Amino acid sequence: MVAVRHPRCLLAAVWLAAAAGIAWAQPDVPRVIYDNPVAGLSIEIPEDWEMGTSDYGMLNIGMEAGLGASTCRGMPMLWFFFTKTPPEQMARELAQGFQALDGCAPQVLPFGQGDWEVRFTSNATRGPLSERWVCKRQGRISYVIAAMVRPEFAAHFQADLDTALNTAHLIPGPPLQLFTEPTERAYRMVFPQGWQWSGRIIRTATAPGVFEWKVQTPDGLVGAFNAPPASLNIMVPYAPAAECAGTFVLQGLQQEVPDARLESVHELPRAGAYFMAAIKALGLGENPRVDKARAEYLGTRNGTPVRIHVDIGTFMLDASPLLGGRGNWILMCSGGWAPVDRFAQLYPICRGIVASIATDPVWKERQSEWVWLDRYWKAWHRRFSDFKFIEGYLGRSYNDMPQLHDSDLHPPGE
Repeated sequence: MVAVRHPRCLLAAVWLAAAAGIAWAQPDVPRVIYDNPVAGLSIEIPEDWEMGTSDYGMLNIGMEAGLGASTCRGMPMLWFFFTKTPPEQMARELAQGFQALDGCAPQVLPFGQGDWEVRFTSNATRGPLSERWVCKRQGRISYVIAAMVRPEFAAHFQADLDTALNTAHLIPGPPLQLFTEPTERAYRMVFPQGWQWSGRIIRTATAPGVFEWKVQTPDGLVGAFNAPPASLNIMVPYAPAAECAGTFVLQGLQQEVPDARLESVHELPRAGAYFMAAIKALGLGENPRVDKARAEYLGTRNGTPVRIHVDIGTFMLDASPLLGGRGNWILMCSGGWAPVDRFAQLYPICRGIVASIATDPVWKERQSEWVWLDRYWKAWHRRFSDFKFIEGYLGRSYNDMPQLHDSDLHPPGE
């Protein structure tokens, strides 16, 4: 499968630009139920939000999550992680920890039956943030779902964040394995036991290291995929993501699925508007172009009808008026496939695999990408993950991620 995802060394500057004071349109978008059996989480979020794993192990949820970023400077961000500590105790230890880390004054409050939350406004190295850390327990498993948003955007996103925090719950998934990229230990990811990985690291003049990989079942009927960004020069006119779905992306898919055909395209205009504003704010380009879309394809793989879902993004930092709006631009896509008759059941697993990839921080620094990182957030991440009140499955304890079964989430007698 051909796809492109997360050229983080190319896009890191984009998410860093999502700073306070960006003026851009924030229209409401529909919410969808996002199931991620790999992470063990189901949650209702706006349709243009993504999931992605940070370098330090937390599952990020938000507009920027697919970039591996969690600065939440222009949009909200949610974090999800497991803990071995019961909800009330976890909430009180979080409150003590945040008071020490950020000098804030957290409130510990009940959140529904048996659950607790910590509320506060931080104003330390990460900048002012309105934060809610909800500590929940479902069956035998405890976990935390946190929401962070800049105070000036809090009212606009309150309904989205309330919905996300209230609907977040654990779901069972397949038996999983933790996989580490074998050549350079460049990243780790999680996928079902018995599935097979193939991939490589690609380096170009503009990208010190990007990942191409495919994870699939032994029969090849179900899988997730990711490949390096496609760089196009000024000789090729910029094409929005929705247009690329029927041209470049379709042509790439047909190399492995000859009868692949485009069924539908759904554009996500708010994402494009957000990142264009970020590019302008950083001064990377006066006339950027950014578009995002999701496309559905149908085809036949190993004699079985399959549906292929592809997330597509295109961006150009600066369209030159002297060249008729042309410039160098990037095409990205990622996704998954499964048999048509089982797609609704299996695709969430594929999407969860894509969201599970986490670049190794040491490897990332060796690729010179460190120059784009927000040093304050990076330092805070490290302090947070090392702090003594975090115990269990966070960060470096990722190997201990629990395998969720129905019996764990709904023990006998509940």
